[in-house]
This record gives sequence, C-alpha cells and structure tokens, in this order.
Amino acid sequence: MEAADTVLLTIPSQLGVDYNLHILESFAEHVAPALGWRPNSEGPVQPDPIGGRPGA
Repeated sequence: MEAADTVLLTIPSQLGVDYNLHILESFAEHVAPALGWRPNSEGPVQPDPIGGRPGA
C-alpha cells in the first residue's frame, strides 16, 4: 500500500449524506496521514521520478 498513488473508497449512498461526510472526514483525518498523504493546497501534484532520479 505504501507505493499506491490511488485508493478506491466506496461510500454507500444508502447511509445518507451526513454519515458519508463522516466517513470521508475520518479517512482524511486518520488514514490518509498514516499513508503519508497530505492536503493538496499548492495546486496539481507532480509525481516523484521513477528510480528517484529526475529524467529516469
């Protein structure tokens, strides 16, 4: 999971908007930081170069 750049989170619509918001907020607060993710407040994210070297 450490190398993943995408996680699919399925939110069931039957639970309602308030509960779905709770699920998303909990994921953002607890799971995402544990994966090393951080809020994107600086525009589009640029991927790390493969192999750790620019142009590789």
